[in-house]
Amino acid sequence: MELLILRHGVAVPRGSSEYPSDGDRPLTPEGTKGMRKIAKGMRAMDLAFDRVFSSPLVRTKQTAEIALRGLRSGPSIDYTEHLQPDGDLEVFIGECLTKCAEEDRILIVGHEPYLSGLTSFLVCGDDSLDMNFRKGGLCKLSISSLRVGKCATLEWFLTPGQIKDLR
Repeated sequence: MELLILRHGVAVPRGSSEYPSDGDRPLTPEGTKGMRKIAKGMRAMDLAFDRVFSSPLVRTKQTAEIALRGLRSGPSIDYTEHLQPDGDLEVFIGECLTKCAEEDRILIVGHEPYLSGLTSFLVCGDDSLDMNFRKGGLCKLSISSLRVGKCATLEWFLTPGQIKDLR
């Protein structure tokens, strides 16, 4: 199994009077444009997904939708509160185990510091891996048997600029 982990694009700043709820903050026009370029880079990498999980917050929904449109195909998106910034890693992994028994490649779209914690947990079994997903950053984990704890190998970790250069 391959897990590809994508951080959402650049969003309206937290505390904006226009979007008082953090969950309602959308991507900025620049964030949308940047994610389209990242999606083209993902297409250049020949990425395709059997399942997509996303946080239900607006900026992650938009990011997941842009990524799939850019790839020109893909499954529907499963929105899960377990990928929100305060989500439970172990519950999310359990959800993946339940829903992804047959899937080979899964895309996860979420937030920091959650995604760094998830990656570290799957690679090291704890939070000792110092990750820093930039907005639009993408990493790939290879997993022979998904489980709670150390089970993955970090294959690569790309910045948004590196992905955009692949177009």
